[in-house]
This record gives sequence, structure tokens and C-alpha cells, in this order.
Amino acid sequence: MLKKLIKPLFGHWRLKGIALLIAVLLWGYADARVRREADIEVPLALEVPKGYVLLYQTAEKVWLHVRGPEELITRLSSRADLTRLRLVHAIEPSMLDEAGRVELKVRPNWLNLQDRDLAQLSFGSIQPAFISVYASRLETKELEVKVQTVGEPPQGFTLERARSIPSKVTVSGPARLLENMRQIMTQEIFLYGQRDSIQRDVELAREVKLPLAEGREADVTLEVTPPQVSVEIAITGEREGQIERKTFTGVPVRVLRPPGFPYAVEIPPESATVTAIVSGPPDSLRRLRSADLTVLVDLQSLVDSKVEPGQSATFKETVRPALPPGKDLTVDRLEPDTVTVTLKNPG
Repeated sequence: MLKKLIKPLFGHWRLKGIALLIAVLLWGYADARVRREADIEVPLALEVPKGYVLLYQTAEKVWLHVRGPEELITRLSSRADLTRLRLVHAIEPSMLDEAGRVELKVRPNWLNLQDRDLAQLSFGSIQPAFISVYASRLETKELEVKVQTVGEPPQGFTLERARSIPSKVTVSGPARLLENMRQIMTQEIFLYGQRDSIQRDVELAREVKLPLAEGREADVTLEVTPPQVSVEIAITGEREGQIERKTFTGVPVRVLRPPGFPYAVEIPPESATVTAIVSGPPDSLRRLRSADLTVLVDLQSLVDSKVEPGQSATFKETVRPALPPGKDLTVDRLEPDTVTVTLKNPG
């Protein structure tokens, strides 16, 4: 009875082997028909810990050659899934070298897929296979504000001063950048054709470039508090019809002797210089120096004066100014307007 039950199970083993082989071939054929290959471009989503910032990566996306079930590959290749698909990897500070750099081999298991989907996939080429990543610790620092001006006011006008209120701001950014920064610039303020002083709020230059290794550089956006400052730029100069006044001290007094004047002339030290109050266009006044001015005492009025041999005589004489040629200037007043002149007849 037992032999009758066992014989159907183990009999005709050759036919059964052939049937098994045919089944395996059919399964392989069916499997090949329902599997598919595709090239998928996937964004990199690199993560850094709190207190760090990602500065630069040599690639933003990676091409993956993927093979797997047709339904899964079709879904991954669809626009809806591609917008969600990412290669996610965490960068730890211990991975960074002294330059803040780490080189990573891109691995398929970074894909943000469920384990059961990832297990059904096989991967061919990965382009690029390696990426370089730069990161830095974040730092906060107080920096001086420098007002950034471009160009110069027109002729006759001068940039007197430029200042920021407040003069310092708090800046947060990569430590590798802030360690070499001593000041932060305002946005550019153009002075071409500017005749009037400027007072306005100006944004600070938050976008800066950080040099990296291998000739690369990172675009960095700084966090600044406050993000803008009040700028005061004083411009002085000549405006149409404007007249200013300026005082010059220590203007020398010079003697104007008529031809054949017979006496020696002395002016005491306290009368050797006077003070001149001069008015004119601001630009002309700025260029004028005390040494450019001269005050004359004309002895023509003393030609008929008589001084006995061996004697001297003292007179109070009015002085008059002598301005440099080509200057639209006026001497309003001389202080004093008379000087002491001593004539001597040596006999």
C-alpha cells in the first residue's frame, strides 16, 4: 500500500526534471519582460548638524542607472515621484578636514525610498561617483560698518565725511569667513553728479564670496542685525551764487617804497602781520592759504616827510590787501587796518 503511494511521487523523475527546467526558463523570461532599466537624475540633499552651514558641493544632482520591476521603475521615473526623490546624507563635523572639506562616494542607499522598494533595485553607473563638499561652523561677530561710495562729486564739490548709524552691526556666518573680516560694507552709493549731502537708509552688503581650496569659491549670504543702517554723507562745495567767509591769520605786511625814498624803514614785530577776513566762492576759499595773501603799506604818502639826520619818526599808515590774480575773492576787513612804520635818517 505504501509503495503505491510513494511511486507517483518519485517516478518519472526525468519528465519532472524537464518540467522544472521549462518552469525556470519561463520564469526567467517573464521576469525579464516585467523588469526595466532607466537613467534617473536625483537631487542631492546633504545635511549638516545645527550650528554648521553647507558652503559648497561639486554637484547638485546625480545620474543613477537603475534596474528593477517595471511598475517600480515607471513610478520612480514619473514627474510626481522625481520631485520627491532625493539622495539624502548627513555630514558630520568629524568628517571635515582642516579646509572644511570632505570627499564622499555617492551610494544608492542614500535614496529616500522604503527598504522594500530599495531591495528590488539594482544600480549600474553613478555619475558623478564622488562629490566634494565644504561646510563650516557658524559664528557671530560684531563688525564695523564701512560706507561704500563710488565715484566723486563734480568739480568744486568735496566728500567731507561719510558715516553710518549705528557704526557697528552683529553679523552671523561661516567662521572661516568671519575670522578674516574686520568690517562689513554698505551697498554702493554713487556720488557722480552729487552736489548735496546725503542722508538715507542703506542695505548692508550681505552677499559675499568665500575662497575655498582648489580654486573654488562659495557664495555666502550673511545674517546681519540690523540689516540696514542710516548713512550720512556730507558734501561741501560751491553752489551757484554761494559766498562764504574765511579768516586768515598771520598775513605778512610788506613795504611798498617809492623810487628814491631817502629813509630806512622799520616795522615792529607786532605790526609785521595782520588778520584778513576774505569772502568768496567756497572752492576758491578752500584753495587759498595765508601765504598766498599779501598786505601792503604804501609809503607814497610819506615822501614829503622830514626826518633830521640821526633822527627817526613814527607814523600810523593804512594797509591795503593784495590778492592773487584770477581769484574771485574779496577782502572784507583787515585787523588791524593800520600799522606802525618807523622812518630813520642815518645822516
